[in-house]
Amino acid sequence: SYALRSFLSSVCMVKPCAQPQRASLAKDMQLVEMLLSSLDSDFQTRIRYEASVFASFRKLIFATNVESLDMDELTNVIPLHLLLAYLVHQLPSAVPSLPTFAGTTPQQYLQTVLLPLWDEEPKALEAFKASIASLSDTHNLDPTESPIVAFIVAQTS
Repeated sequence: SYALRSFLSSVCMVKPCAQPQRASLAKDMQLVEMLLSSLDSDFQTRIRYEASVFASFRKLIFATNVESLDMDELTNVIPLHLLLAYLVHQLPSAVPSLPTFAGTTPQQYLQTVLLPLWDEEPKALEAFKASIASLSDTHNLDPTESPIVAFIVAQTS
């Protein structure tokens, strides 16, 4: 479960995340699933929550038009912190990555911010959302510019 959580948290930090990167991530996800199946054919039952998040996240990665997806429906399965991090990294290159905005390395951000959010601590999630709201304010994100920005602003304000 830790390995799958780490993998998913790492995937959501890829920026830029255009079609070539998403294709590569999709292949990586297939490889991870194949490895997990070879180690434990019953892994989807043993780590049911992470396996369902993994399956839903794969749909997100495979989507040709992320903006056409029902973000509210995705939050029924994908933890909000993963979805927000992934969507922030879908924004134009003028908007920095979350680790860059926080002034840290991707690895440090993964260890100190994203992985602890899996524990569903309300204060940690509020701090994470506040950091994204700060990024939105700093870079003048306008909710009318796209459904992704509208979702990010709605979830973090």
